[in-house]
Amino acid sequence: MDETVIDDFKQFITAAISQQTSDLRSDINGIHTDISGIHLAIDGIHADIGGLHTDIKRLDQKIDDKIDALDLKLSNKIDTLSESIANAFDDINQSTDEQLQNHETRLKKLEAKAA
Repeated sequence: MDETVIDDFKQFITAAISQQTSDLRSDINGIHTDISGIHLAIDGIHADIGGLHTDIKRLDQKIDDKIDALDLKLSNKIDTLSESIANAFDDINQSTDEQLQNHETRLKKLEAKAA
C-alpha cells in the first residue's frame, strides 16, 4: 500500500467515525430531551400528589367534623331518652308507692274494724 491509499483510508475512517459519533450525539441529545420531559412529568405528578394530599386532609377534617356533630346529636338523644326513661320510672314508682300507701291504709282500717 502506498501513502495515498493509506491517507485515503485514514480519511475514510475519520469520516465514518465522525458520522457515527455525530449520530450518537444526536441520539444522546434526544435521550436528554426525553429525560427532561420525564422529569417535567414527574414534577407534575408530585404536584398532583401534593394537591391530593391537601384534599385528603381537608376531607378527613370534614369527616371528623361530621362525626363530631353526629356524636353530639346522638349523645343528646341518648341523654333525652335516658331522662325520659328515668322520669317514667319515677312516675311508675310514685304511682306504686301511692297504691301501696292506699293498701296499707285500707288494711289498717280493716284491721281496726276486725278488732
